[in-house]
Amino acid sequence: MLAKAASYLDAYEKAFSVVVSEETYTQELEIQPAASTRTPNVDRTVRRERTLRSDLLQTKIGAAEWVAFRDVYEVDGRPVRDHEARLQKLFVDSPAEGLAQARRIAAESARFNLGVLKRDINVPTMALGFLRGANQSRSSFTVGGRKKVEGIETVALEFTERATPTMIRAADADVPASGTFWIEPDSGRVVKSELTLADRRSTAKITVTYAAVPKLSVWVPVLMLEEYKGPEMIQGRATYEKFRQFGVSVEIGRAHV
Repeated sequence: MLAKAASYLDAYEKAFSVVVSEETYTQELEIQPAASTRTPNVDRTVRRERTLRSDLLQTKIGAAEWVAFRDVYEVDGRPVRDHEARLQKLFVDSPAEGLAQARRIAAESARFNLGVLKRDINVPTMALGFLRGANQSRSSFTVGGRKKVEGIETVALEFTERATPTMIRAADADVPASGTFWIEPDSGRVVKSELTLADRRSTAKITVTYAAVPKLSVWVPVLMLEEYKGPEMIQGRATYEKFRQFGVSVEIGRAHV
C-alpha cells in the first residue's frame, strides 16, 4: 500500500506541475469568556465569521518540496486588490523569481486568517508530504478498515510521525503529526486525507476530499474542512473550483503554458 501510494504521488506531482484554483474559504471563530468573568444567564462568547476568496497555487519545488500558496483577493465580499492572477503570472512569466515572491504573497495573505493563532498549515495538500516515498520512514503506518469514500472503495492507512525534528514546527518546538489517508488500493490514489496536530495549547485537524475535475489527469482537492481547539475555537470550510494547469520548471527558470 505504501509503495503504491508513493508511486501515485510521484506521478501526481509530475502531472500536477503548477495548478491554480479559486478558493472560497469561510472561517468561524469562537472565544469563550474566562471562568472568572462569566455572568450567569449572559452569553459573552465572542463569535466572528469571515469569508476569503483567493487564488491558490500548488506546485512541486525541486525534488523534495511540495508547496501551496494562497493569494487573497476578496474579504467578506470586499476586494483587497485587483483579481489579476498574481501567482500564476509569477510562475509563468518569471518562474526563477516566482518562489520568493509567492512566499511573500502567502505571508501577506495569512494576516486575513481569523484569530491570533498564526498558521500556514491550512492548505489542502499539506498532509501529502507525510505519504511521499522520501518521507514515509519518518512515520509508522498501520492499515485500518475498508470504507467507501465518494463512491470509491478505499483502505484507511493510518500514520503517526516518529522522527524529529518534525516536519511541522511551532516556533522552535516539534509538533508531531498523525492522521489517516483513504486510498484506492489498486491505484494508490488518495481519495481523502486527515491530518491531526497538537501542541501544549491547541489541537488542529484538517480533512481534505479529492475528486476528478475536467482537463486534469489527476484528482485534486475540492473540499477542505479544518478545526482548531484551544484558547480560540476556529472552524474552516474551503471549496475549490476553476482549476488551471501550467507547466513550469522552477529549477531551470523556464516555463510553458
